[in-house]
Amino acid sequence: MLQKIIYSFLLIVFFYSPQAQTIKKTPKTDHKYKWIVGIGLGTMYMRSDVTPGKLLLSKSINLYKPIAKWFGVKLNFTNGNIIGQNYIASQNFGKNTALSDKYSFPIRKAGGQLISGYISNGTFVQTSKTDIVYYNYKTKVNAINTSAEFTIPIPYNEPRFGIHFSIGVGFLNYNTKTDALDNNGKNYATLYNDIYNSTLNTNTLNNKKEILTKLKNGRDHTYETEAEQVGKSTNFYAFRGLGISYKFKKRYIIKIERTDNFIKTDLLDGQRWQEIAYGDAVLTREFDKVIGYNLNFSYCFKKLIFQ
Repeated sequence: MLQKIIYSFLLIVFFYSPQAQTIKKTPKTDHKYKWIVGIGLGTMYMRSDVTPGKLLLSKSINLYKPIAKWFGVKLNFTNGNIIGQNYIASQNFGKNTALSDKYSFPIRKAGGQLISGYISNGTFVQTSKTDIVYYNYKTKVNAINTSAEFTIPIPYNEPRFGIHFSIGVGFLNYNTKTDALDNNGKNYATLYNDIYNSTLNTNTLNNKKEILTKLKNGRDHTYETEAEQVGKSTNFYAFRGLGISYKFKKRYIIKIERTDNFIKTDLLDGQRWQEIAYGDAVLTREFDKVIGYNLNFSYCFKKLIFQ
């Protein structure tokens, strides 16, 4: 990960260097760079073991300090929620602590025998059948980070447009919950089994919309159950960003930006187990990744980054 960030940094510097010679030089007395304050609205989604759900609103506030016309540093805080809902059924959830005491799962005993059951007060209780689940989650995210931002102005009479590259690090705090029970405290086993049986002999992808609609109508969406968690819920992360901005009325900047956030955890979505080996699940192979899109409105106290 660190190697990728370093390569990205070197690429930006290499790409920008020949361009920097074409920027009009200004006297040192004009370099009165000031702080720039911005607020943003956007959305986030997750690439993980669970299919992303509808996009929810996220909010951000940032403080930017230009160092040169093409470079500055930024401090940013973001708050938002991410939801996900699988349309593919799962059975091998026995090691998922948020579900193993609520649904019956398969377990392979010594010697290879397969049985089904659930966990009750730390004890395995055998049952006659295995339940179906459709993984879902809601993750609340609070992230603070600092970044280096590189700007390439796009000349047009005066350089109002700019392309921005950024790399940075920060800390992300998250809390993930799953909707495992209805308002009466009962599981969704009947709902899940009915949906699964109605689409068992058809192409799941072709029935994605139908399955998601039935899940939406059948669940209460309270996300009352704490998802599986290992270790701390605050993680160090690295990110890269790409955006384009436009300045107007001397002191205002509007910018659209995408960020790719790399966090070393597979539990942002509360799920980290594969469907294999059946009855003795193994961990999934990749960490979760958060992608954000943000529309930011900024005010410059005196001078813009490039003018």
